[in-house]
Amino acid sequence: MSLDAVAFIGGASAKHMIEQVMDHLAHALNVSGEALREANLYREGQTTPYGDVLVSCHLEKLWRQLKESSDYERRSAEIEAFNQVSCDVTSVLP
Repeated sequence: MSLDAVAFIGGASAKHMIEQVMDHLAHALNVSGEALREANLYREGQTTPYGDVLVSCHLEKLWRQLKESSDYERRSAEIEAFNQVSCDVTSVLP
């Protein structure tokens, strides 16, 4: 179930698709997906495509707090190091 303001048929598929687009763009720009998403967060005072000015927009603060409380940087580095030595797909390809 989605808690979006707007529910529509295909909503989950559309969200999945845009996440794939973000990953593709991040790869093409040679930045992490997380960095690209962070750069595109709504910010206080911005205007949405619907003309609403964002007041009390705390996404940046929330993003920062979640990264800190989850120890995101350390965990990401550990995952990257593990993947470098453990995920050699060439060894399983014909």
